[in-house]
Amino acid sequence: MKRSAPGRTVGAMTLARVSRSGITLVLLLLAACATANKPPPEVPDIPLSSYSAFELPPVANQSGQPAGAEAAQIIGEGIGIELKNRGYNIVTNASPDSQPLMIKCELTGYQPDNSSGNSGATAITLKVTFIDMKNGHNRGEFEDAQTVQGGGLQSERDILLGFAKGAGIQIDARIKG
Repeated sequence: MKRSAPGRTVGAMTLARVSRSGITLVLLLLAACATANKPPPEVPDIPLSSYSAFELPPVANQSGQPAGAEAAQIIGEGIGIELKNRGYNIVTNASPDSQPLMIKCELTGYQPDNSSGNSGATAITLKVTFIDMKNGHNRGEFEDAQTVQGGGLQSERDILLGFAKGAGIQIDARIKG
């Protein structure tokens, strides 16, 4: 064997370099694993019906329509009334310790009836998300989209309250289901 350094052979030097490279590679992999994102904690497997308190923040207007702000407020009031009539304990600003379920509603689409007479339509889309407030987990969501034809004698407020009642029924069905 060739000698390149006193007391070492070329093969031993190559093996020492490979060992150092391997150790460096292992250390880099360990460092990468330590800084990698940990998987999120598992969503609790408890039924929505086991929650005893429900927080219903104001409906957010994400429709892009100026009239959507008032529509969102009316829909939020209607959903709150419907859920209270169905026996839900609706709380405001609940602490996470009380373990409420947040029912977050967003008005994502709103096109009011701007026609004169009975030929127009009001289009409404509401996104509802259920969030466990103790740990922030999304427990489910759905979208409710409806178009109400011909206003006629029905005011826009009545249309929105009717929509809210339907949304409240859907929320109830998902919580109890």
